[in-house]
Amino acid sequence: MPHFAFPPFTFDSRSGVLTRNGRYLPMPRQTAMLLTILLERASEVVTRDEIQNYLWPEGEHLDHEHAINRAVNNLRMILRDSAKKTLYVETVPKRGYYFSAPVSRIGQSAEIETTVPPEPETISHLSRTESPGDIHTGLGLLPPVPQETVSASPIPGKLRALTAGHSARRRVRNLGLIVLPLLLLIIAGVATYTIRHRAKPMAAHALTLGVAPFETQDADGALQGESLRLDLMDALSQLPGVQLRASHSLDTLKHNDASIREVSSLLNLDYLLIGRLQVQQKRCLLDFELLRGADAVHVASFQYSGTQEELANIRDRVQRDVFRTLALRGRSVQAIKGSTENSRAYADYLTARDLAYQRTGNTLAKSLAVYQTVVQEDPNFARAYAGMATAYLSHYSWTNSVSEIQSAKAAASKALELDPDLSEAHAILGNIAYRMDRNFTLGEQELRLASQSEPHQAVYHSWLAELLVLQGRFEESLQEIDQAHTDDPLWPQIYNVEIAVAGAARDYPRAVRAAKRYLEIGPESANARDSLGWAYFEENHFEDAINEWRQMALLEKDPVRLKLEEKGLAAFHHGGIQAYGRLRLETIAQVQKNHNSDALALRAAIDRHSNDFSSAEWHAYLGDHDLAIAELQKAVAEKNADPFDLAVNAMYDNLHQDPAFLDLLSQVGLKLPNHYLGPAKVN
Repeated sequence: MPHFAFPPFTFDSRSGVLTRNGRYLPMPRQTAMLLTILLERASEVVTRDEIQNYLWPEGEHLDHEHAINRAVNNLRMILRDSAKKTLYVETVPKRGYYFSAPVSRIGQSAEIETTVPPEPETISHLSRTESPGDIHTGLGLLPPVPQETVSASPIPGKLRALTAGHSARRRVRNLGLIVLPLLLLIIAGVATYTIRHRAKPMAAHALTLGVAPFETQDADGALQGESLRLDLMDALSQLPGVQLRASHSLDTLKHNDASIREVSSLLNLDYLLIGRLQVQQKRCLLDFELLRGADAVHVASFQYSGTQEELANIRDRVQRDVFRTLALRGRSVQAIKGSTENSRAYADYLTARDLAYQRTGNTLAKSLAVYQTVVQEDPNFARAYAGMATAYLSHYSWTNSVSEIQSAKAAASKALELDPDLSEAHAILGNIAYRMDRNFTLGEQELRLASQSEPHQAVYHSWLAELLVLQGRFEESLQEIDQAHTDDPLWPQIYNVEIAVAGAARDYPRAVRAAKRYLEIGPESANARDSLGWAYFEENHFEDAINEWRQMALLEKDPVRLKLEEKGLAAFHHGGIQAYGRLRLETIAQVQKNHNSDALALRAAIDRHSNDFSSAEWHAYLGDHDLAIAELQKAVAEKNADPFDLAVNAMYDNLHQDPAFLDLLSQVGLKLPNHYLGPAKVN
């Protein structure tokens, strides 16, 4: 049999040795046999019957349909191929497969330089009989390699909008104080990305591991995959000598060597786990590839299958197999604190979190109903109570019912009764304490407990930064931002928060730098444009700000907002920022007074970025003190979130000497930072 070459791979069909750019890629025997027959008949369709006869010539009795599917999936994983965007293994529906890439045959006498690793200490050889949660592995145990220092350039890519409709302005309330719907995105959604890093002593040689978002075929699978990824990361983080890192920063990872090396270097990852989830006739098929971060070398591949109710078992199997592959010491299976051994409860828990992640009033209500079923199935499932608390808090934004807040508190408290270290529950109580009850002391206490339980979780440092900045504790707040950047350097949300914190601290150059970095990470993000616009506005670079808002409107294909900013630019050229601000106020008044088609179109444009159109702010900025104070007094009386950023919002600087304004600050438990000097100048 000859050698084959299909760059960057070479394959020796006699020995089953596959290399990528000269590096050995361990591969199970059946996967090597599948690759052989596909290469031997490159560009020809190889039917499933032919594959079956080739792989199992003795006619072994097993579920060949699933076995062939798993062999194909494993081969695609090793080649970093995808069923969606095929580079190598093309599917011919209801027939079979063919190898679609150009293939060269190299004679047997030709020498191919390969690097073969030493024999592994252990290799799993498990039954080929299909059973729930079966795993087929081909492990090459490679020792950790010290990472080279690589200069990381910005990673471009489509930004996953973490704050849809809310830009980062200097007004800290935009980042969460009135964005209760986004709590679900951060905890049960983007905190579906959350890594539960247990506060545990880490050895000096602890390995760092990242788990990339699963590749899935549809939206439903993506939601289920994110929920499962959360629990898998939690399980892996509890292995001895392993530290999970930077889940959010892996969102833009591309499955190629260059991107893997670059991102692993930036995030300081020793290893990276890449997974693919498929749901076929109520069965979940999971394929994983474990890579060495420093050089993107393939270390191992794993395959599992089972029903949704068997996912908890699969999660535990992945934990065990990663433990064995990395040759860790200690127990191979670690108890997942706060979890459940009830498979039905676990499956329903994933469903509840998937529903909650969709963040609509209807799906949140359904999520809460499923969570009730979960805790009935297992009353000791701590993380189910924490997820329920998150869903209640998010549902409050739809119902505005105080009972939702009380239910969130009760569920979070129950979670902590079962697991005192559960960071999500501490975070929920902290957010309710300072955002709803205006108890900053308790809020800080709970958020610090959350951060201590998961010291490398960027979102908790972010929330703590928001709380601290509201109290004028700018240095401490910026330190939390720096820590969040260290833990998750490619997560756009942290730059969003940094813009607000730096603006509140009146460090406008830092706000602009953060906004530009935010735009580098998400060049197609309208919110990044909006944030940069406000950062320029804070620096009194008004024309630059208006131009950024014009770019934002173009990205959003919003002709109404674009027309408004064009008109605003003309007003600015004619009468300065005063004229521009008056146009903003006129727009707000037009929407409030009229109900014609033009007004409705304007309302839609305003609602997309409602925090850009606060009449209280613009009245204060333009010197209409009485009108601004009247609106703020109403907001305080109604206990809405507007007054939270009174002390640090630069739009209110002109009110700092007004006794009525200072009285409002006192009512909401705030005071002016000591270093704020004098009123703002409006040019």
